Amino acid sequence: MKKFTTTLVILIALILSTSIVALASDNATYKEGIYTLADFAPTKDNLYTIRNISSKDNSYLIVMDENLTSLQFLRLEPKSPIHDLIPLTPKYRIVIFGAGEVLIKPAK
Repeated sequence: MKKFTTTLVILIALILSTSIVALASDNATYKEGIYTLADFAPTKDNLYTIRNISSKDNSYLIVMDENLTSLQFLRLEPKSPIHDLIPLTPKYRIVIFGAGEVLIKPAK
């Protein structure tokens, strides 16, 4: 009976922990830095949305291709509305700068 109870508790803990990790990856926040597609929660169509969740600081976003050509530039004001990003490819670089914190989520 002890083995069954121990196994059941471990199984429930594993199931709950994977659910929490999945939820956390959908709501990833980012600060200043250079990111690639691998840094975000993977999606089939590589479509994402972004918004600045800071209450007082601006953030800026630049999407660049492999030749460092700017493809998209966004100025995100504090508590900005949701903006759509262009479809990203693994070779694109995403540059975020400014004192704000941005939330990047898969588009639905």
